[in-house]
Amino acid sequence: MQSMDQPVATSPPIDTIESRRRGRRLLFKLTIAFFTLLLVEICGEVTCRIRYGSPSELQNLRHRIATAASVTQGAGDGIELPVVIHPYQGVVTRPTSESVRDASPPGHFVGTFGFHGIDSPILTRSEDRLIVAVVGGSVARQFTENASAFLKRELATRPEYRDRTTTILPLAVDGYKQPQQLTMLAYLMTLGAEFDIVINLDGLNEIALPAMDNVPTGVFSAFPRQWGTVITTAESVEVKRRIGYTAYLRLAGRDSARFFDRWPLAHSRIGLVIWKILDDRRSLELQQEQYRLAELMGSKVEYAASGPPEEYADVEAVYTRSADLWSRASFLLHGICSSNNTLYFHFLQPNWPALNS
Repeated sequence: MQSMDQPVATSPPIDTIESRRRGRRLLFKLTIAFFTLLLVEICGEVTCRIRYGSPSELQNLRHRIATAASVTQGAGDGIELPVVIHPYQGVVTRPTSESVRDASPPGHFVGTFGFHGIDSPILTRSEDRLIVAVVGGSVARQFTENASAFLKRELATRPEYRDRTTTILPLAVDGYKQPQQLTMLAYLMTLGAEFDIVINLDGLNEIALPAMDNVPTGVFSAFPRQWGTVITTAESVEVKRRIGYTAYLRLAGRDSARFFDRWPLAHSRIGLVIWKILDDRRSLELQQEQYRLAELMGSKVEYAASGPPEEYADVEAVYTRSADLWSRASFLLHGICSSNNTLYFHFLQPNWPALNS
């Protein structure tokens, strides 16, 4: 007989055995999933390098699209800015909605008159205030955004301005060219605006844009830039629909880039390939929409869009005409300022390639 003092061998509980089996099955499944994922990622790496080149460059491209503050429009999408038709200035920038304005940094809004950073340009002169208006295109607008403090400091060094508070009025709008500065200033003065100093910073748009935007499409050279597009967009429901759809495609492209640019997809090669395939398909559809839009907008130009007919022997004749108009508008702008006791300064804007119109 077995002694009562010897230990008795026992089997593990059934629950423990089942638990170990479940653990082994889970480990096996995780191992299969890991190696499957690894194989997929290797296939993604190979596909990416063969089809698209450097994965890191493709990742950088996706990241730039994902982090873009705005979606840039391309040729055939219409004008480059959210503008609205104005009866005297041609176009103005669409005013910022209240909801967007409340969420924007101070000064980063478009006021009710269509100018950046101010609500109303209708100010009257006084002995304790110096009103300085800056007119022109996008370079002039960028100047007021980035150098207003410097301009105020420089004006304060002048004895006649030392004891006056300087107000900079940013009256420049992207794409403006003469005679828009002239008509805009005359319009504001008619409404009662007064200026001590007017600074006109222009030159590139006046010469380059008529030959680029208007004349090739049969639009009067003196009209605002891309006037045919502005009018056609305003009048044609089909054009509006296609412009809206191209904007949707661009926004969808950015949203897709943002989705795939997040962890863990941001580090996935197969995710990078899938994003690129989707982006290529969307880009192809966007190009097709742009082509259809260009055909639609170029099919017929009404008088409201074209204006008086013009004929030019060559592009040099267009430049000569543009320079003459620019010169006359500048002298007339100087005359309006002089007749209202306003100092007028005219500067030519830099036109190196890094600056846009």
